[in-house]
Amino acid sequence: MVLSRKPRLEFKGAIYHVFQRGNNKEHIFCDPIEKGYFIKQIKDYMSVYNFELFAYVIMDNHYHLILRTNEAALNKIMHSINNVYSKFYNYRHKRTGHVFEERYNSKLVEDDAYLIWLLRYIHRNPVKAHMCDDVSKYKWSSDFFYRKGIKLFVNIDLILDVLSLKGFEAMKKYFQLMESPDENQDYDYEDIKAIFPNISFENDTIKHLRNCKLDRKTLDEIINIMGLGQEEYDLIKSGSRKRHLIDLKLLFIKEALKFKYTHKEIG
Repeated sequence: MVLSRKPRLEFKGAIYHVFQRGNNKEHIFCDPIEKGYFIKQIKDYMSVYNFELFAYVIMDNHYHLILRTNEAALNKIMHSINNVYSKFYNYRHKRTGHVFEERYNSKLVEDDAYLIWLLRYIHRNPVKAHMCDDVSKYKWSSDFFYRKGIKLFVNIDLILDVLSLKGFEAMKKYFQLMESPDENQDYDYEDIKAIFPNISFENDTIKHLRNCKLDRKTLDEIINIMGLGQEEYDLIKSGSRKRHLIDLKLLFIKEALKFKYTHKEIG
């Protein structure tokens, strides 16, 4: 079931369903290395753009995410993640050209019912695609975090709190959502909507997530931790092109790239 998509609406603090597939529906996540690399980029860019991730699934030819923006615009976040993955994929397969099909798709999540339906839709995607016969058997989704109650880079609290403020009851309802067979007992969006009345995220009726912003060092901080002498520090900051600084500059660039700074920002 895919709900019709409204014109794109973006604002700070909004929650989105983001999805995109490979160009010409081709497989772009061909093995565990590529799926893992894409997930790592999502995690790494959380420290750059301070967004929150509620759920994901990485299939062979597409992905689904539920995320909330806090500071950076959604298009900046997704462009960065897709761009770095595309370069990795093309380099690994010795190819050129588009990896993803046009621009990513996004839908604003406006109420609890859609959020709950969406979580189920995303986590059951591998089952519906006949890649496995049980949600828990698919490695490349956030179901593992929900099932085990793990709170790392996937924030599970918001959706579980919507299901129930009592932890045990929330997990019980989560398992019911995931285990109901699609063939004859699917939780339809309208059914979920009847159980969980519409509540706007703009009305502060849903408990806010803990701040999951990760530390991102500034470029000045990166220079400081390199242990340079004052003269070398001043020369690098002034843009000096002296030959003996080349190795230090390369080290600085390497460290800055780890924190996802662009070459333009470093320059």
